[in-house]
Amino acid sequence: MLIKFPLPTFPAYLTVDFSDIPALIAALLFGPIAAIVVEFIKNLIDYLMIGSEAGLPIGNLANFLAGISFVLPTYFVYKRLKTKKGMMFCFIS
Repeated sequence: MLIKFPLPTFPAYLTVDFSDIPALIAALLFGPIAAIVVEFIKNLIDYLMIGSEAGLPIGNLANFLAGISFVLPTYFVYKRLKTKKGMMFCFIS
């Protein structure tokens, strides 16, 4: 979550980061519980290192929910379609 950059045409608080990739890999290798644990640890470390502007981890909670919303459907689609086509469908959507 330390390497992130804003999108040119969107507000400054919308950034692109690649921190969900380890959770995605954990989901595909170890299952959905591992992905949830990785998302939790990722957001906990970010909150402890950087903190929050409001004092409450509202942004981290939103990132946690968004990460789970991204990773879990990908896991369930790949679980159903264990082919290259299924993996391409996961990464395209």
